[in-house]
Amino acid sequence: AMPGCTDTARGCQPRRRPDRPFNVLAFSSSRTKTSCAMSGVFCLYIRVKLKTDAIPEFLERWGKLASHVRANEPETLSYELCRSDQNEDEFMIVERYPSRAQLEDPHQTSEEFKAFKEWWTSSGVVLEKSGMSCVETGVGYMSK
Repeated sequence: AMPGCTDTARGCQPRRRPDRPFNVLAFSSSRTKTSCAMSGVFCLYIRVKLKTDAIPEFLERWGKLASHVRANEPETLSYELCRSDQNEDEFMIVERYPSRAQLEDPHQTSEEFKAFKEWWTSSGVVLEKSGMSCVETGVGYMSK
């Protein structure tokens, strides 16, 4: 069984996912039609510090983009904007995809994403930006 998978008692069986890079093992149960946590999920964590007076516009534009992602990118697992509880002008963007391929297409090829990226890179709203990409291990969990 895969580390972090808690559904083995319900009959989850590992199966290879050839459509996914990173040699992903996914777990599914024919009895329960549920899925266990899977490793290989591709994540982006992007920390940004914004100009205070531009935050309302940023939130509006992000909200529209997030709505587009939810409606048009069914493979996207998470697309969340978190606000710091210590500095109101700092945010963390959390994006999760089954693989890097879903980030690259359809997400980064959508007109909505391209417009948002153009705005936030040319408007001067972002004062600082850092981040990382990573692959989930399947040890632990992202949701219950």
